[in-house]
Amino acid sequence: RYVIQDAEVEDGKILDELSNETYYTEVEEDPKEEFIDQIKFWAADAFENEEINEKQFNFVTNIDETHLAIPKPLYKTHKKDENGEMVRPVPIRTLTVGCGTPVHPLSKLCQLAIEHLTSKEEIPRNCKSTKEVLKVVNDINETHAPLPDDAVMQFGDVVKLYPNVDVEEGLQSIERRLQTNPSPLGLSPETIVKGLRICMRCNCVKFKDKYYLPNRGVAMGACHACDFSDVWMGDITQKHLDTYPLSSLHFHLYRDDGIDLLMNGDQQRRILEDHLNNLHENLT
Repeated sequence: RYVIQDAEVEDGKILDELSNETYYTEVEEDPKEEFIDQIKFWAADAFENEEINEKQFNFVTNIDETHLAIPKPLYKTHKKDENGEMVRPVPIRTLTVGCGTPVHPLSKLCQLAIEHLTSKEEIPRNCKSTKEVLKVVNDINETHAPLPDDAVMQFGDVVKLYPNVDVEEGLQSIERRLQTNPSPLGLSPETIVKGLRICMRCNCVKFKDKYYLPNRGVAMGACHACDFSDVWMGDITQKHLDTYPLSSLHFHLYRDDGIDLLMNGDQQRRILEDHLNNLHENLT
């Protein structure tokens, strides 16, 4: 689907999101040089401790010609209204990080250092693709058919997952998991967490000659964003399974979309919804 939008209207949508003080703070000066210094200091420390090699060091520190993030709108044309039609006006998701930013190489290295933490062994209820979600549905059909007449397949969607990820909780979860499941890159848990913290803090957005720093969450578009969010949501999912008052044999999560089978849909739907909405103060 294509969306034809007036440039001024599009800019206004982006500015509305950047002006939300829950998620962004406007700063007066360009912080790029400060960010570059932090990244180079991290790389020098890791190289000195023999945690990264010369090739990795050069990859992370070749950032003098980089630029700050330029926000781009991703139009959410898959959203539908109560009649099944595309929502109008089409909402946007602002992508705030991409190639060419100071943190991009470090973000990629950190992503490679933590991607093993998203395995089934670490977060068993996490699906990594639509294909895996369909396997969950097939399993329900194969093991529970015929289903009761009042059985319901319930789907849930986290509102604005990436901007609402609790960064400190996510970092604690990653450091804890790395203690027993070390990174295949050989980086220590402490070094990885320091690198990820830089990636979170140094995602300054430049828009209309103004600068915006994130207050919370994970920047959409960063290499580490998906894996970092999956690890944090793995803890949220486990909390749900541990505290849900009803049976939840089939609850699975694909990033920000949940799926479960309710054997008594009318009675259990509200219980499930209320429970999910109270798992974390950042999530609805």
